[in-house]
Amino acid sequence: MPAPGLPNGGMRTWAGGATESPVANLEAPPDLILHAVRRMTFGHTDEEYNRAAQMGFPAYVMEQTIPHILDDSACEAVMASLGHETQGLGLAQLWPYRNFSFPRQYYPLDEVIEETHIRQVHSRRQLFEVMVDFWHNHFNVRAGSFPIFAVWRSYDRDVIRQFAMKNFRVLLEWVGSHTAMLYYLDNYLSTSGGPNENYARELFELHAMGAEHYLVPGGYSDEDVYEAARCFTGWSVNNSNSTGNNGTFLYKEQNHDRFQKRVLGYDIARDNPPLADGRIVYDLLASHPLVHRHIARKLCQRFIADDPPASIIDSTAAVFGTHVAHEWQITITLQHIFNSTEFANSWHGKVRRPVDFLMAAIRAMGGTFRWNDDWEWNTGPLNQELFNWPTPDGYPDDAASWIGTNGMLYRWNIVSDMAVGSIQAVSVDLRAQTPAELVTPNQLVDFWVHRTLRHAVPPHVRQALVEFVAEGRNPDLALPSSTRNAKIPSLVALILSSPEFQYR
Repeated sequence: MPAPGLPNGGMRTWAGGATESPVANLEAPPDLILHAVRRMTFGHTDEEYNRAAQMGFPAYVMEQTIPHILDDSACEAVMASLGHETQGLGLAQLWPYRNFSFPRQYYPLDEVIEETHIRQVHSRRQLFEVMVDFWHNHFNVRAGSFPIFAVWRSYDRDVIRQFAMKNFRVLLEWVGSHTAMLYYLDNYLSTSGGPNENYARELFELHAMGAEHYLVPGGYSDEDVYEAARCFTGWSVNNSNSTGNNGTFLYKEQNHDRFQKRVLGYDIARDNPPLADGRIVYDLLASHPLVHRHIARKLCQRFIADDPPASIIDSTAAVFGTHVAHEWQITITLQHIFNSTEFANSWHGKVRRPVDFLMAAIRAMGGTFRWNDDWEWNTGPLNQELFNWPTPDGYPDDAASWIGTNGMLYRWNIVSDMAVGSIQAVSVDLRAQTPAELVTPNQLVDFWVHRTLRHAVPPHVRQALVEFVAEGRNPDLALPSSTRNAKIPSLVALILSSPEFQYR
């Protein structure tokens, strides 16, 4: 059941009968450090905010964009303590899992899901985790399909995590040549006699140039897709006993179209060395200005606004293109975004998607996460299960896709359940975290508003919270101990359900 006073046709009802719902609206933040910590992480914690404030904004941006300098040993110790069977297994060792019986065959996927959520909540490398999530959606693969679930740990660890902050051209090829993507878009079946255009089309439409650059001057056409598909014929998987059947990448030269091709106005000669045709396509795309613009827009959409200002897209595309050959191209681009005026003025520019919201709620409550089947059952209705979006475009990154009546109601229900401890995957004790000397409704509201939001709420919102806790009592007088303890979880759930907490 939702906390008292929550549902009202998908909106929040506050004092005076007014209803509110989060709406993206760019403005200057009340606190740039808070803005950075909220936007660059899966939600602020007291520890994260205080550390960032002590460091200062420039140093915090530098730290988060160079994650390997951060000591994350505490989180990694948690990873090691899980005793997951597939940790450390290479792709060839994971491949047999496709034929194991249920549920063991899904261990390479299920274990990564648990580890991902734990890192989102507990890792100090917060921006890195945000970027891992970003690239998983940009290069979306539905992980539960056969045999992708068996090699998922490799795709996550060896591709997305390995290159999330590095060079786009390198990442592009690692994605395209990994068994997960080869199966998801059927390129492992592509031959000279029957080229499969699925991967080539998504490469242009989603991964690199973007559908917005289809049939426009300087953009791509269907002919470019067809010709690129020919370039990737023979890019396959070692999946037969005659070649070893270990699930690794295998270039089948006999299946490759060896003749001349033309992509984006560039003539590719016949009889090139193995893999050369596909790598030329990657080179052409990675150096293309419209690709730079597409990636820039998606990054700005993730970190600034659903519809980012043209000025930041232009400048970000220029930085991305200037550093096209740099090992840390993505890192440099992110540093530009976070140090921009547009970022500084994008408070309330992004609404949290379900996963962002859930992780932020756990972090704000000082909770811990460990997998339990009730997590999947409780969060499934929010429709953002990790690695489960069915189509290649990935989960949408705009408020309109997520802020609706049912979506908000499910959010309120879940944080209410988390706050009272009825979701076993989340451990939290809100009463123990509330200083004993705070006993009045005013004190409790001010403490938890500061703790969960770190900024003031509109007067009518604060008044509604105080009235909820006081229940007609004088808000400056101490509550009975039993009432105080009963109200704390519901108060926190109410704040986390407010429009203010829905923003990144």
